[in-house]
Amino acid sequence: MATTHVQSVSRAFSILNAFDRQRTTLRSTEIAERVGLNNKTVHRFLLTLEAVGAVSRIGRGRFCLGMTLAELGSQVAINRVLNETAQPYLEHLASIFNESV
Repeated sequence: MATTHVQSVSRAFSILNAFDRQRTTLRSTEIAERVGLNNKTVHRFLLTLEAVGAVSRIGRGRFCLGMTLAELGSQVAINRVLNETAQPYLEHLASIFNESV
């Protein structure tokens, strides 16, 4: 079976991944250069990502990662801790009741 994906989602993540610890704010032209896309395309993506809170505009033409990403990241951390904490207890109960986890 062929793997399918939505190119726009891949491009959006490429744009988000252009940010790193050394470059927390970038201009659309810098992002376009880093990801190999046309500046107009990157700018349209940035406007959409800004609308959903994935990036924020700082001053004139600079962008940084937005709070929506921080909120999503914290959910990952919370879920991981919950799963790691509960797993041994669930496995113990599963062995007692002959069930799978």
